[in-house]
Amino acid sequence: PPRWSLGYLGSGMGYTDSPDPVSRLWDFVRECDTHRIPCDMFHMSSGYSMSDGGERWVFAWNRNRIPDPSAVAATFHAGGMKVCANIKPCLLLSHPEYGEAARTGVFIGEAQKPALAKFWGGNGSYIDFTSVRGYDWWKSHVRERLLDYGVDATWNDNNEYEIWDDTLQCDGFGAPVPLYLARPLHSLLMARASREAQTEHDPERRPYLLTRSGCPGIQRYAQTWTGDNSTSWNTLRYNIPMGLGMGLSGMAGTGHDVGGFWGAAPSPELFVRWVQNGIFQPRFSIHSWRNDGTASEPWMYPETLDIVRAAIEFRLRLLPYLYNLYCQAAQEGDPITRPLVYEFADDPRCLRESFEFMLGPWLLVVPVLEEGARETEVYLPAGTRWCDFDTGRWYDGGTVVTVPTPIERPTILARAGAIIPTGKVWRRIDDGPDDTRELYVFPNPGGGDSAYQLVEDDGATIGYQRGERSVVAVTMTSGAASIDIGLRLAESGYKLPYADISLILPFGEARQVSTKGFTEAGSDYAGRRRLVCRVADQTRH
Repeated sequence: PPRWSLGYLGSGMGYTDSPDPVSRLWDFVRECDTHRIPCDMFHMSSGYSMSDGGERWVFAWNRNRIPDPSAVAATFHAGGMKVCANIKPCLLLSHPEYGEAARTGVFIGEAQKPALAKFWGGNGSYIDFTSVRGYDWWKSHVRERLLDYGVDATWNDNNEYEIWDDTLQCDGFGAPVPLYLARPLHSLLMARASREAQTEHDPERRPYLLTRSGCPGIQRYAQTWTGDNSTSWNTLRYNIPMGLGMGLSGMAGTGHDVGGFWGAAPSPELFVRWVQNGIFQPRFSIHSWRNDGTASEPWMYPETLDIVRAAIEFRLRLLPYLYNLYCQAAQEGDPITRPLVYEFADDPRCLRESFEFMLGPWLLVVPVLEEGARETEVYLPAGTRWCDFDTGRWYDGGTVVTVPTPIERPTILARAGAIIPTGKVWRRIDDGPDDTRELYVFPNPGGGDSAYQLVEDDGATIGYQRGERSVVAVTMTSGAASIDIGLRLAESGYKLPYADISLILPFGEARQVSTKGFTEAGSDYAGRRRLVCRVADQTRH
């Protein structure tokens, strides 16, 4: 995915459903700036195409409510954010283009006689994505009604194809197929058509899509989320195994509506803990809908604003690690968030369902799932040791330990031998060069070897498909008295935007570091040992 899509993605149905959506949207951009909240994309819910009577007409901008769609996109772009617009695969009978679309034959059903089904707001007809007419109609509308106005991405929503007449046939691209066999195929093809429209509109730019439904294969085209969840501690807890199950099923790019989609607003503590869990999910978005039109927002509680901002900034620091996990998922199929058993299959305790999880191979996330908890019991898998990322305290694996979980920060434990690349705290991910790299390393106290491949590319274009990427290979060997760290440029197809790489050692790590090119450079902001190395000569670029 594009690198910017790994940032905080803003959302909320109340903005475009409000009587004055333009003001609400402008307010969101201003509030992000006022409160110094880095936000890289905004999901525009379907209210932008809602008629004066309340019907949701896909692709039909309501000019009474949003007079200038291009100005909406331009305002978000000026604030450093991309725009992702909600689209639905069903046209209501009241839709101004329904008659023409029916005559064109884009719907499921007989020629000139589309099948009707209940949809949001009344009866309507679904696009037949297995017909050339339906597929091309959809692509042209994505281009002309969204992308040409400056919209950057598509949110493919309500695409479960809830048509219950099993006698209906779909075109099947000339070989008719029963609808009851084709429902999940429509979800897949809807995302593929949207993606093709985006790539044809700007062939060099990586597309970004979100889909509510799909079948195996959908992971090639879009991210997803775990649906319209409710606000509660219980939801925070059980969304975790839902996401882990999706990852094991091949859908690496998943997330949850942070704060709960419906129900009462989360309490300040629940909201903080939800954000602190959400920043470790592959997709991080705060999204909500409430009858009173309010929304869950990073600044909703002044007393927790600094904590929420710090959590979002920590996710941005982890961006190089997250991005590399996405690269691995795309190439190998490995999930990004992983149940403990995925990494520790030989540990019987890890066979049980658990709510703590691994972020890639190196980091164990300890979510806080109970109100008032300031310390949490966690089982640490056997066969390795574990280091608290923030305190530097080491724990033995194969044991249940109680770890501090202060409200001010998330709690994560690094596996012995971990090598975690981090970057700078962005105001917006597309602002300026990506010119900072630090490697947080956790040499095994008992000795051992580890390695890491740091993939770098421009994060925005498809140049990586042409070999425009570089790989920095890192090795680490630790012994009783010394640590040896090696760093070399293994692939050199992309000019690195940074000249130095820093090593950050855990608190209390006093062993001699024996490596070529690294020099002691004082400490990082928290007082940990910091060493700096000049990256290998890049003249081959």
